[in-house]
Amino acid sequence: RIRALCQLVELLKCIEQTYVRRSMLIAENIPAIVQQMSLGLERMFLPGKHDLEASRLTSNSSLDALAGLNLVVAMLEGPGSEQRRLALRLGLSVALQKPILKGDDYAQVDAQLRRIDLLTTLMPSVRAACSCEFFYWSRVLLPTHFKDSLERPIESFRLQYIFAALQDAAGLLHKVEKFNGNVTVEAFRSEVMLHFESCFLKPLSAEVEIELRLLCHMELLVHRTTPFEAKKRDLAPFFRCKPLAFLGKSFSIAERVARYLDVAFYDITAVSLQDWTAYEEMRTIAAKKWGL
Repeated sequence: RIRALCQLVELLKCIEQTYVRRSMLIAENIPAIVQQMSLGLERMFLPGKHDLEASRLTSNSSLDALAGLNLVVAMLEGPGSEQRRLALRLGLSVALQKPILKGDDYAQVDAQLRRIDLLTTLMPSVRAACSCEFFYWSRVLLPTHFKDSLERPIESFRLQYIFAALQDAAGLLHKVEKFNGNVTVEAFRSEVMLHFESCFLKPLSAEVEIELRLLCHMELLVHRTTPFEAKKRDLAPFFRCKPLAFLGKSFSIAERVARYLDVAFYDITAVSLQDWTAYEEMRTIAAKKWGL
């Protein structure tokens, strides 16, 4: 269930990043779509406007309806900003005091206005719908999720979405840290990175080191396995991952593991200098196999 929940969170961030990647294309086409829909609405209001202008305006309600229609038409001829849409609805509420539309036109106008509202607020709506601020209160699931991710190297690309979901909590933390010094963005970042270090990076680094030692000392193994018998995981997808960004800082899994190996090999070589050739061979194997 934890994995299914995390997959849903990843899916939300995947949807959001898809819209972000296509934001230039969306920005180019939305104004034209809104303009086309506005022209359709304007054609629906013009007959009622002409009827009011041709009739004898003897009552205040008729004058108000005509003024409201003029405001609606003027707002439809410009961009679909929030202020213009608000003025449009205000003018429409006044204009509808008179029967200026026929039959199903009322429903069509309402539907078109809803579509215009949706298009003009598309990106903020997507960000609000895909926000994962709630995941801050579920961070207790992170150790389990990181351990599960370590067992599935082929799905290593999903890590970027989890960190993107965790990053959504930054807005809330920036507001709260002014009143509570114990709840800060830096403390949250340290907590998440501690879980990632202990449940993912350290086990991965240890597994890489063990595999390098086995490959380097293969001739000392009593029972040599064939390629068909060996059931080792391919760890290469972890090291092909792009650097992960989290709360203003970025880090690379490959660089972290390479640093772990550098420190481990240096410390052991400093103690027993005669083994430097073995560790140099391990470095060569790591560079050829994983690019470390």
